[in-house]
Amino acid sequence: MKSVLTGTEENGMNLYNYRGGYAETLNFQVDTNPNIIFTMGVGSVWPVDDKAKKFHFSWSNKITKSLFKHMVDAERTRLMCDLDLLVVPRAKLVEVQLEELINGLILINYRVKDNYTRIEKHTIKLIAQETLDINHEQRIQEQYYHNDAASLNETIRQLTCFVCKTGFMIKRKNAPVINNSFNEKTGHRKIALINLKDPEYLIDGPKKVELVKEGLFWGYRGRGLMYCVGSEEQTKIVLEEAQRYIEFGDQEALALETKKDREIELQDYKGLTEYYKKHNIKIGTKQILLEKLDFSDYPEAGAKRLTQLAENVVNEINKQTKKSSERKSLKVRRHILINTNHAPFHRSTIQCPVGTDRDFSYLEIVTKKLIELGYIYRVTMRNGHGYFIQA
Repeated sequence: MKSVLTGTEENGMNLYNYRGGYAETLNFQVDTNPNIIFTMGVGSVWPVDDKAKKFHFSWSNKITKSLFKHMVDAERTRLMCDLDLLVVPRAKLVEVQLEELINGLILINYRVKDNYTRIEKHTIKLIAQETLDINHEQRIQEQYYHNDAASLNETIRQLTCFVCKTGFMIKRKNAPVINNSFNEKTGHRKIALINLKDPEYLIDGPKKVELVKEGLFWGYRGRGLMYCVGSEEQTKIVLEEAQRYIEFGDQEALALETKKDREIELQDYKGLTEYYKKHNIKIGTKQILLEKLDFSDYPEAGAKRLTQLAENVVNEINKQTKKSSERKSLKVRRHILINTNHAPFHRSTIQCPVGTDRDFSYLEIVTKKLIELGYIYRVTMRNGHGYFIQA
């Protein structure tokens, strides 16, 4: 446990989602038992330095017990509703007694905040669960959900039933597709249910209905199941299956709006996929090779400024894509923020006073030109932070 709590991979310990900062759960494996993955709630972990941490044992155990309860409840619902394409890992709640010396570790009990140099009879609760064949990389799961959408239609129907029965908020990271789960006879794939965190599970009455609608569409907990689906056919499946279990009432407009919004996103994803195919973009780090742009419609001073700005934009795109994580999807890796609050873009949003585009800013003119020539796909959003560009 010393390796886990201090965030160091040693003695055959493999940490999977240790961030060195705030996280809700921590997953790790031991080389001597690769078929088991351990999960613990960490609650509040702040880095002091590479080895020193602050750790709340009471809060950690509370989160871990809550996660385990959700696993039990999810499995019960899965069995009762015959949701055979959903998989909840087999698991057991275990306790670990810590009595070893960990230099620099600050142990914080629920009420007492004292610095200890020795752990004395502190108990950490862990979930020991079977390891499923899952690739958690965002790019892989995106391929499953979009490219293999037809094989997930029935699975999405069952997932909709699950949300209606429980009110859990489902995101792709909590519902990854299991590798090699395709059944040639049925044409279906399986999805795992992991790290289900919602605390208000299985409550009754109006509150339950509101949680279900959030889990299906969106609300204060974020975007729901509708935004996970990978085809327009699946948006219809979610809506039709949900109507079997709940009355939309005055929320029917929200349901239809969410369905329409997701269909627009799917159309955009299809367009982006075609754009990548046309320009042979297969990896997130592919650099843009910019040729000299023609701004001859503008006076020399304006053309020079626009040309320099275009070069700066492309350089920034290349810089950010080069640093992006390989675990992210191609779309996410090439979604770039041009921060207009800092140099060299802090004066790029003022209106261009010369040429034929007097009502547009310098940055608008440049991005429009880059889109026309196929260097970038589109500008997805503009706000106080700057321009968000899909490259």
